[in-house]
Amino acid sequence: MKTLQELIEDYGVSLATEFKPGVGFVPTGKLMVRRADLAKKDGDFGAIVAAKSEIIELLTNEEKARKEAEELRRAKIAAIPGLKEIRSAMADLKAWQKEFNDSFRDCGGLGVRSKPMYDFDSLFATYPQAAAYLKAEEYADADNYVKSAAGENALEAIINGADPAETIAAMEAEWNGYCDKHIWD
Repeated sequence: MKTLQELIEDYGVSLATEFKPGVGFVPTGKLMVRRADLAKKDGDFGAIVAAKSEIIELLTNEEKARKEAEELRRAKIAAIPGLKEIRSAMADLKAWQKEFNDSFRDCGGLGVRSKPMYDFDSLFATYPQAAAYLKAEEYADADNYVKSAAGENALEAIINGADPAETIAAMEAEWNGYCDKHIWD
């Protein structure tokens, strides 16, 4: 007899959901069995049906725990000192650049507000954890899977309070080591 977790994993059992505008996907109180044919063939479909309420409870608790972990992660990111300020400055500079570029279509570069001046070096020095987070985020968004993985690992470490300088040094060392190893590939 398989455990509930084995039934869930082996047959792709999940909570059935429906989309509600303004709310998102919400559970319907039913189960979805992706590999129902295999469950029937193996003789385990009856066990899934018999344990429906326990499976729903288990999956609901797992989803609740996942959401709580996600909210905790978001709160940790929001608590990084200076991150909001640096992102705001970057967004303002990017918006100004767009305004400036767009202004050449109609008035030849005139009529744009003056370029915002930010001392990013000073901001990065003042907020090293935020600077490290942004650098790790840049790595995590890379196309190369090794560079992206190094960035993801650094992001998680920074979010969880690791030393920013050491974390970035380790991330860059991992990427540089990979590059050195595969330079002739």
